[in-house]
Amino acid sequence: GTGTNSNSSKQVLSSRVAKYKILPILQSTIVQLTTVDNGLTQDVHKRECLALLPTLFSTSTSYLTPEEFQTQLSPVVELLFRVNDRAVRGSLLSRITLFAKLLD
Repeated sequence: GTGTNSNSSKQVLSSRVAKYKILPILQSTIVQLTTVDNGLTQDVHKRECLALLPTLFSTSTSYLTPEEFQTQLSPVVELLFRVNDRAVRGSLLSRITLFAKLLD
């Protein structure tokens, strides 16, 4: 495969659990946080969202195909970039190499 390196991401979950249990929960939680508290104005929502990002991106880049990433995570990434919070944007930008090639 292209860029597949067994040392870079060890898969500790089954693909089905990651794709159909973990990722939907992460996605729905982030969508809920960013839409209920438009712009993440409350600190507790910012911290919760920030805490989910590493798991969201590592799980999605490890278990989703590029097509699945495009359809499932693209809307979430768009929502996150709309958040007016330096820490959230910094977290996104620090991981941009993980998902830049997967987004249109």
